Amino acid sequence: MIDLLKVDDLTFSYPRSIAPLLQNFSFTLQESEFCAVIGQNGSGKSTFLKIVGNRYQPTHGRIYLNSIPFSHISDIQMGRWVISLTQRMDQCLFFPMTVKENIEIWVERLPATQRQDAWELFEQGHYFERLKKLYDRVVAGLSGGEQQILMFSLAFLSRPKLLLLDEHTSQLDPQMSTAIMSHIANTARERRVGVLMVTHNLQHALEYADKIVIMKEGLAPIEIMNDHTLTLDQLRLAIL
Repeated sequence: MIDLLKVDDLTFSYPRSIAPLLQNFSFTLQESEFCAVIGQNGSGKSTFLKIVGNRYQPTHGRIYLNSIPFSHISDIQMGRWVISLTQRMDQCLFFPMTVKENIEIWVERLPATQRQDAWELFEQGHYFERLKKLYDRVVAGLSGGEQQILMFSLAFLSRPKLLLLDEHTSQLDPQMSTAIMSHIANTARERRVGVLMVTHNLQHALEYADKIVIMKEGLAPIEIMNDHTLTLDQLRLAIL
């Protein structure tokens, strides 16, 4: 397997903080691998995701994508290779616009040579027929589940290498949450996209992740492979 993401001896401190939030953390994620990052509030989960998303710069250490140092990847290329999605859908979608207009905006961001391919990719998606019926609807008027379906369908248009998810299903009901998770996991596997997911939903971590990183404030993260023999109770105890 190919190392998609490599984090080498990462340390991160917020300005004027007494101690590092993350210290000497090394981590790898392979193509198509799904990793869940769990832990209590304040343990550094979302901060780690922002560092990997190139929004925060590490205090020490290096990060590589496809063996290329982050410092050697342009902002434009980073924006296509690494897609970050959160529970704040207004940061990913244009709410006053229609579904079709949102799709057109995402496609227009791509190089001209990739736009036709992106439309074909969208039309091959699992939720295409459902979204097609919503083309003329304003995004703000869609249900939370419909907005999520649109957001994740758009996320794969640029053929990203890495998908970063931060509590992305926290506002959905259990049935829609499960449907979205299955869609992401299956599509990522088919298109060889690595997934790094921060979540408080331990059941999702157990069900979908190939490996799990447990973060605790002030301690080195613990990385475990998910052989699907772990129980929910064991995972709850592990994050205490």
